[in-house]
Amino acid sequence: MQTLFRSPFNRNLLIGYAAVSAVTVLLGFLLTPVQESSADEVRLLVLDDVMYIFGHNLLYMSLMLLLSLFVLSPVLMVKFLLNLGGGANMDGVDPLFYYASSFLHGFGEWAGCFLILLFTAHHVRQLVLFFRKEITSADLYAFYFRAVKRIYPPLVLILLVSAIVEVYVSNRLIVFLLQS
Repeated sequence: MQTLFRSPFNRNLLIGYAAVSAVTVLLGFLLTPVQESSADEVRLLVLDDVMYIFGHNLLYMSLMLLLSLFVLSPVLMVKFLLNLGGGANMDGVDPLFYYASSFLHGFGEWAGCFLILLFTAHHVRQLVLFFRKEITSADLYAFYFRAVKRIYPPLVLILLVSAIVEVYVSNRLIVFLLQS
């Protein structure tokens, strides 16, 4: 992970992503209408929910990774960040409770999006080099192979841990906060 941020480009991309994320999450919060809810409507999640959340997030992130080949992954990232921001209003939960309980698992999902953005940015760079004839098609394929090997396993692990934390930490914390 240390080598990931040695590059000034990667560090600047992270700073830019963090800034744009903060604004997008805030917009999601401000633009999402508040739904009515009660503490009785929030249920304790179980292992089946871990698998569902993990599968859903893995499918969504895999789609983002696939769309990054066409430089379209930022569109899904914006949608993800708007939903992250609007989550408190969609669930009808006090925003302070919602964001306090969702920070841990949300950070993992946010980090997964950053990995995909990083791939997208480097993919564009490789394509430019390819079209300028500075690298060969074999170099381009090698980049894809290395990138998928480096990005997908950590992404799967991050999403699995995030799903477990969402069910067994975040959900229990929000239920506890709503019932106190």
